[in-house]
Amino acid sequence: MEIQRCKKCRTKFNYMDLQKSFWMGKGYVKCINCETLNSQIGITRVMFLILVIIFPMGFKNGIIRLLSPNISLILFVYFFYEVLLISLIPYIIRYKLET
Repeated sequence: MEIQRCKKCRTKFNYMDLQKSFWMGKGYVKCINCETLNSQIGITRVMFLILVIIFPMGFKNGIIRLLSPNISLILFVYFFYEVLLISLIPYIIRYKLET
């Protein structure tokens, strides 16, 4: 997995710029080299939301049975999973040239 690049000049985007683009809901990131707008591909944003919300719900029962008596460990596993996904946003979300 590699950090996203501009679709026009292949310059790597800044990690924090990609995080801000996702969380601020802009839906695009501007290349610092050629100043081209690269917009998020909608399906990857939906895929990320599925990974954050739907996927953990599917494994909830299995995780609870496995770690049953220890609620703090269950919360730690969910917290670790969410932090991992949030840190991988710049690698998950894909961009295309703004038309």
